[in-house]
Amino acid sequence: MKADATLNFDFVPYWTIPYRFFLTAPLFAVLAGIVLSLLGIQLLLSEDIALWQSRWIKDVIFTLHLITIGTITMVMVGALFQITSVVGGRLLPGGRLVAAVVYGCLASGGGLFFIAMLNGVAEWYAAAACLLVLGLLVLVVCGLIAIARAQRYSPTLMSMRLSLLSLLIMISVGAALLLMHGYPESVGFDRRWTDFHLLWALAGWIGLLIMGVSFQVIPMFHVTPSFNVTFQRWMPVVTFLSLITASVVEFFYSGAWGTSIIMGVLLGCFGIYAAYVWVLLSKRKRKIEDITVLFWKTAAISLAVFSILHFVFKFDVWGKGDQTWLLSGVLLVFGVIVSVIVGMLQKIIPFLSYLHMQRFCAGDFEAIKSLPHMRAILKIKHSRYFYRLHLSSLALLLLMIVIPEITLLAGLSVSIEFSLLFFMTARVAVMVWKAERNCLPASAA
Repeated sequence: MKADATLNFDFVPYWTIPYRFFLTAPLFAVLAGIVLSLLGIQLLLSEDIALWQSRWIKDVIFTLHLITIGTITMVMVGALFQITSVVGGRLLPGGRLVAAVVYGCLASGGGLFFIAMLNGVAEWYAAAACLLVLGLLVLVVCGLIAIARAQRYSPTLMSMRLSLLSLLIMISVGAALLLMHGYPESVGFDRRWTDFHLLWALAGWIGLLIMGVSFQVIPMFHVTPSFNVTFQRWMPVVTFLSLITASVVEFFYSGAWGTSIIMGVLLGCFGIYAAYVWVLLSKRKRKIEDITVLFWKTAAISLAVFSILHFVFKFDVWGKGDQTWLLSGVLLVFGVIVSVIVGMLQKIIPFLSYLHMQRFCAGDFEAIKSLPHMRAILKIKHSRYFYRLHLSSLALLLLMIVIPEITLLAGLSVSIEFSLLFFMTARVAVMVWKAERNCLPASAA
């Protein structure tokens, strides 16, 4: 198998496959914003409610999973369907049927999880666990098969393989945790599995997938130098080995100095990666206004602050253990991960849309000339508003942990931000749908 960094657009999946995930993801975030707003209203009307005092209260777990399962995972799965095909030169086995099964399981499983958290009925937890595990298992199996059959070697595919293995570990532990929530009397509940699950979800599944995808999209979308070949080949592997060590040591020896050192190594891997991304973006050839670059820089700064807060929490420097943990959690999930994925969407959505609309034209140059350019597909002014709303949401979510009375404002800001993202994505989806209807012959439409 030869090493090759080029993309094969003969294997682009049908446009609705990634779009269904990209369109659904903002809706879960809007839902999370509504939940936060309702919690904020309850707090303002009653002094008996204590918000954001502990990482273990139901509201924290509830809101976190609406974002991680509903928003982050949806976008990452949609991107995985796309990137695996064009990088590996192979479509995922099962085509549209597998995409429909994965999407159906994730959407309905996320919905059932929402209902289960609201009413606490054990059967809903079990049903949500079954659907989420089924959907993600199908994704893991098909993704690993597609990577194994790839026509070329690519560090992006290596990083994706490690990401999918992390996902497999994450969903196994996640399903067990859902059952522990649903049947604590029968199964018992061991909180150490929560940190284990979080590590493999955030550093493994999401972190390694972002790393792998960025090897392709940063040089391509931002016209930067490529990542060093040795860095691409070894950084995902070193990160994965650090993750294994950190999760095992954290599980059995939590609180020991050794745990902090191992966690420092894992954070160091992502810190080096973030610094490298910053350097590459500073060397981009076209120094025009680029909202995605601002999202990347926001993520890098958030990661730096998260790293500091993580050690403040570990050594209890501030004396407010759980509040420090929650602040660092907001920075990691919303400041780092959400910033990166919504930033990449500002590039991926117009690129994919233009690619598909061009293919619909089937070589008709007159039709191709009538297509909108990239910055008109996803309007720059919309992206600019979206970035400002994102900063506003991040600031309010952080303040909310310290001043719970701000929860209502934070929820409203998140809802408005992701309502705008849904509008932006839906507007482009309608554009592509119309282009398909207008360009294809009636018999093919």
